Amino acid sequence: MLITITHAPGAETHPLMRETITCCRRALIRCREDPSLLPEVLIVDRESAPPPHPTAAGAAGEPEDGYVTSALRGPIQRLLITAGSPRTPGGPGVDTVAVRAWQARTLGIMALMAARTVDLAVYLPTGARRLCELVEPTAQDDRYARLRPGARQLDAALAQLRGQPAELVDHAVVALALPYHREGETWRVGQRVEAVAGCWLADSRRWESTAGFNAARTEASTAALRGLGGRPGALALVVIERSGSWTAFEVPARIAALSA
Repeated sequence: MLITITHAPGAETHPLMRETITCCRRALIRCREDPSLLPEVLIVDRESAPPPHPTAAGAAGEPEDGYVTSALRGPIQRLLITAGSPRTPGGPGVDTVAVRAWQARTLGIMALMAARTVDLAVYLPTGARRLCELVEPTAQDDRYARLRPGARQLDAALAQLRGQPAELVDHAVVALALPYHREGETWRVGQRVEAVAGCWLADSRRWESTAGFNAARTEASTAALRGLGGRPGALALVVIERSGSWTAFEVPARIAALSA
């Protein structure tokens, strides 16, 4: 599961941010700033894995089973996180000023929810348990989030790919190292995934007549094996097209070692 937390500038040290990150601790988190948000309000986009799509074709001739692709995006639920209580202040001697302040704040939150198309508001600290339940990733969610290429790796690959004539190459291959991940093992939430330096270009349109198609994958796999640094584990390759779309799939280390 990929969690994107949108916050006001300077809100990184706000107690609300710390508590939200604590609730999301098992998910993969990225943060971004939005100057229009108040420090006491966070927007959390929770992206789960897409449902299985066995009829989808793999990119550039890759296996169709178990791949992760930008073509199949998971559902996204948007949450508004804030502090306080959703209940009107009540009880003997309640301050009418406090009630009016609560009403005004509630109206503001409702307007923000409508403007940002928010699915659910969660109030902390009372809703901390509910938030933890909502952002608890399944193994499928976690695999989907971690095998996608990072922005830096994707941008670097696209720069190299687009720097070459389109008639010569149509995709790039980059590698990921998965230390201590065993072949056939169920994906563990929190599995470490390390980007491997390097980018290899190839052309899927001439894969039967050129060694470049297989060479790109072989060289990327070899680099991922080196990235493991002697640790047991597995690796994954990411095929990136000129359009920016990509497909990631795991490669058993024993198979990669045979072709290295």
